[in-house]
Amino acid sequence: MWLFSFVFPIKCGILQVLHTMMYIMDKEIKIVIVLIGFLSLTIIALLFFVSWTQDSAHVLPTEEQQHSGNTTQFVDSSRWRTYTSTESGYAIKYPKEWEFNLVDGTAFYPMNCTKNKYDKCVAHVSVNVYPDTEQTINAEKKCRAPQKVTLRYVSGDVSVCRHTMSDEFAVTQGYNRKEVYYVRNSNDHVFEITVMYMDNDAIYTEEEMVQTFRFVGDYDE
Repeated sequence: MWLFSFVFPIKCGILQVLHTMMYIMDKEIKIVIVLIGFLSLTIIALLFFVSWTQDSAHVLPTEEQQHSGNTTQFVDSSRWRTYTSTESGYAIKYPKEWEFNLVDGTAFYPMNCTKNKYDKCVAHVSVNVYPDTEQTINAEKKCRAPQKVTLRYVSGDVSVCRHTMSDEFAVTQGYNRKEVYYVRNSNDHVFEITVMYMDNDAIYTEEEMVQTFRFVGDYDE
């Protein structure tokens, strides 16, 4: 009997200790679960914020960006050089790393240009002016399926034609695609702006150059 009275309190004490330990462990597990949930929500919120910030970075803040016709990739032309032809009455911007010649209209190309079969730099953008009525009609007839587009600084109608050339043509001339923009000024002169490229080339810079075209002098809009 005395043994039972001695062992029983010890047993009860051990059970109490175990119960207390289980209660504490249960609380700790709950705290860990809460902490894991909080950390998970925090990580999700941070990922959402980063994604939203990256999307917001594509907003075009400047006036030139807001009027850009290029919706795929913005090209900053604010520090480009400007070529102005007072005789023909137009101006167009081009990158500082580019140059131009006046051999056949006005042709623009990078300084480290690609050469064609005739060892001439392949123009990426060219501008030709057709002041004569017959030349104007012939120029516009080249476009069989014109599409209407808008240019940033031109208020009148602008049409563009897209052409695909053969592989043989590409071997000799250095390009197999071209986009030709036809722009009329107030004197009915037609300005033919041509973008030349290979079919897999990105032409964001060239398209931005076209967007900077404007009339100057007596034809300034």
